[in-house]
Amino acid sequence: MSENTGFFSQILKRRIPQFLGIFLAGSWTALEFTQWAVGRYSLSPNWEEVLVVCLLLCLPLILVLAWHHGAPGRQQWSLFEKIFLPIYLLAIPLVLHQMYKDTNLSKTVETVMVEDASGKMQKHQVAKAAFIKPLIVYPLKNISDDPELDALAAISSEVINRDLQQNIFFSSLDISMINNGFKSQNQTFKGTPLSFQINFAKQRNRDYLLNGALNKDGNQYQIQLDLYSSKNGRKITDFNAENSNYFSAIDTLTQAVNDHFFPNGSEFTDLPIEDLYTNNWLAFEDYTKARIIDLFGSNRQEAEPFYISSLEKDSTFSMSSFAYALFNIQQRKIVKGKELSLQAQKHQSYRFTERERFALNATSHFLNQQREKGFQALDQWILLYPNDWQAYFMKAQFLQFNKDSEEESIVNLKKVIELDPSQHHLWDWIGDIYNNIGKYDFALDAYEKYAKTNQNNPIAYKNLGDLYIKEGNFDSAISNYQQALSLDPSNVNTLSNLADVYSRIGKFEEAEKQFINAIENSNTSARLLSNRRKLANHYWQYGKRKEAFKQLRQGFEEFSKTESPAKAMQDEALHAWQYYLAGEEKIAQQVMQNAVQMVEDSKEDILLINTQIGRAMLLNLQGKAAEGVALYNGLIRLGESYGDSNTAVINHHKGRSLFYNEQYEEAQQAFSEILTRFPDSLYYIEWPAKTYLKTKDWGNAKKSYERLLVLAPGFPTYNLAMAKILIAQEQIPQAKEYLQKVLDAWQYADMEFDELLEAKKLLASL
Repeated sequence: MSENTGFFSQILKRRIPQFLGIFLAGSWTALEFTQWAVGRYSLSPNWEEVLVVCLLLCLPLILVLAWHHGAPGRQQWSLFEKIFLPIYLLAIPLVLHQMYKDTNLSKTVETVMVEDASGKMQKHQVAKAAFIKPLIVYPLKNISDDPELDALAAISSEVINRDLQQNIFFSSLDISMINNGFKSQNQTFKGTPLSFQINFAKQRNRDYLLNGALNKDGNQYQIQLDLYSSKNGRKITDFNAENSNYFSAIDTLTQAVNDHFFPNGSEFTDLPIEDLYTNNWLAFEDYTKARIIDLFGSNRQEAEPFYISSLEKDSTFSMSSFAYALFNIQQRKIVKGKELSLQAQKHQSYRFTERERFALNATSHFLNQQREKGFQALDQWILLYPNDWQAYFMKAQFLQFNKDSEEESIVNLKKVIELDPSQHHLWDWIGDIYNNIGKYDFALDAYEKYAKTNQNNPIAYKNLGDLYIKEGNFDSAISNYQQALSLDPSNVNTLSNLADVYSRIGKFEEAEKQFINAIENSNTSARLLSNRRKLANHYWQYGKRKEAFKQLRQGFEEFSKTESPAKAMQDEALHAWQYYLAGEEKIAQQVMQNAVQMVEDSKEDILLINTQIGRAMLLNLQGKAAEGVALYNGLIRLGESYGDSNTAVINHHKGRSLFYNEQYEEAQQAFSEILTRFPDSLYYIEWPAKTYLKTKDWGNAKKSYERLLVLAPGFPTYNLAMAKILIAQEQIPQAKEYLQKVLDAWQYADMEFDELLEAKKLLASL
């Protein structure tokens, strides 16, 4: 007992409590100052931890000094102190260095200079990648008894996401990206399993995920958010808010999320989320219905009345204007899209966050043929938010409309993958770009990268099959497609590509069977139309023109009911020439009249271009090719304002009219540009080949048709052309073989047509 008393007496005598108190007070002050400095000067929050560890390491030093020198009076420095203290003082920075050598202690932001709208250079802070919090906000569950709240619960994902994105240290996926992921996994926005949400977040490189529930009790909105770590799937915390104003409840929740991740605060503009949408609740309700139908609904046309109603109730509702603009663009109503994007821009300064303004302005500039301004907006976005992969993705998309921009588009797609490795599926797109421009080694490398990150994914095998087609190695192509189907028997793209191979090599029944399989497995009307058009092309190649007509008519009818009547009508106009040749002249003319009338009423440029191309192709067959040529002069000027690639496509179709007008030299010039970009496209090789054949340029004709027969050895028209070339070169036995192959292939024909009669006549004459 006396020893304890003596020990504690010594502690008091040496004033250790006083020294500890001073140390703790100083430590607390230092910690408070550090927290203030971290928030005020955007320092790394890791400095707080470094300070705490440093203070803990200093604690033994304080205790030793207090024990030996805390008592009143002067004490001698012992040998132990002379050795221990310097060593310990040197050890502290060494320990700190060892502990934090891999920790980022730099500032959380860097300053860049950017040009504002008036042309002045302004300073702007950019968040560093190491300090950004990547997360994903899922649609909330509606746990009320009111099904009318389903749309509000789902759109809460977008609302929360937009509010959080005002903080430059958050990187989150928007609801459209979630929707795409859900659809690919056959999930809906209702009742998605937590296990799926965690795996999806992990795949998308999101460290955190937010989900939750929405309820309404009387006039009170009750919202709960649960925060999970995607790395271990564990719940971290939850946030709750209740308010009669839905937007106020959202603001409360997002502030809590910000405080959780950044307890010391972070300097950013935090506008009320209601201001970023609308102060008219009825307009917002219409928007939520439109948006959820647009994203998740089976009939997207049902969204349009709600978009219109929301804007009638609040014309300043910029987010609704922009969403409706994108809705129209997808239906090729570009003029309407322009009007709506301009309407959204009028109020963007207070209705959009800075990041959203870049996307809006870039889109609007491109729609208004101001491509240079569009790319400037995207480059500014990239400068200020270098970790926003959406900016690079949008730039890659717009670069597709520029001539010779394939490589730059690929660079931007690779940047997307670098920033978000979960988007490894873009290697498939990169491979397709290389494949289309004939760079097969690069395509193979891209496809292999895709395969490495998508093991046991059928698309990896499908890609290899696509490459083998370009070599004419159909056995290997079929083998890869079958391997893909063994992993996913209902994969629509693979079924369609396998059918195409069978069609190319002349296996009519097998091709028909696989095209029908693809149609039966198509889960959207857009895919359904695409596969009906492919089956129609197969039928057309083998002479079943009436069957081709039926497939096209059915496909466009189905598409117009659920997607876009305008897009269906103008796409069908591109097939009016086939209706004409299938003996359905009245329907061909009616389709064209309807399309022309629709274009005149809508005044839509893209719809006009495609409809007039369809009209010119019909005029070619009606002996009015000169009228077709005249149509293209205006279309080229219109098309080039949207992008160089449009000009190349329009020129190709102009070449067809020149061909029918017997202006063969001019036709070849018109065909040349698109052919250099897509050297292995049957669609683009065929017409220069026809022109060589017509002008009796047997050398070039033979070279072109030999290439076509490598790519599609079973197509009768190519075999017929080769027979004509061989007859001209007096190689009769070989010509007879080709003619017999033609007639064997056209045994499926359901009507007589000129080429079939010509083949019969030629064979009979030999």
